[in-house]
Amino acid sequence: MASLQLEIPDDDSSVLVPRRPFDDLPDHVKGSAFWQQRTSHSAGYYFTHPNEAGHPITEPVEFINHSWFGLAYVSSIRRYTTRLSYRIARGNIAGLGWWNPEDPQNPERVVPPSRPTTRSGYRAPTSSESSPESVHTPQQLSDNDEPRSPTRTEPPLSIAAITTAAASLAP
Repeated sequence: MASLQLEIPDDDSSVLVPRRPFDDLPDHVKGSAFWQQRTSHSAGYYFTHPNEAGHPITEPVEFINHSWFGLAYVSSIRRYTTRLSYRIARGNIAGLGWWNPEDPQNPERVVPPSRPTTRSGYRAPTSSESSPESVHTPQQLSDNDEPRSPTRTEPPLSIAAITTAAASLAP
């Protein structure tokens, strides 16, 4: 299931949170959070931290929109709620985790584009690879756009290649 996806209002109003029916987050995302089945309505993730007096306190949390959120139990409706201000920062002192860079669910994961190959495994060069002088030029700019420099689509020449080319041009 990974991260629950909920619309959490920017005005900090409360939103109902459906608790997960089972423990389905990887250990590195949970970090210090743990799954606990207290009662039928309170199964979910919790974490323990010291209160102002230094005594341990256990509080409910949920991984929503790829962030940990604290939860508040509303006894009149027997449901949990959260709000934007209950969001717990990534890299928090509570030890709650987050995605590893290579996790498929990580919203910040960068996947390199795949290149087509033939049956033999040969990969045909792309059009930018076929011309060593291939340069991408920026699109037409409007009056409000900042000018940008052209961007090379292939890696820069190595120092050895530059010095070899310069030596061959010398008289």
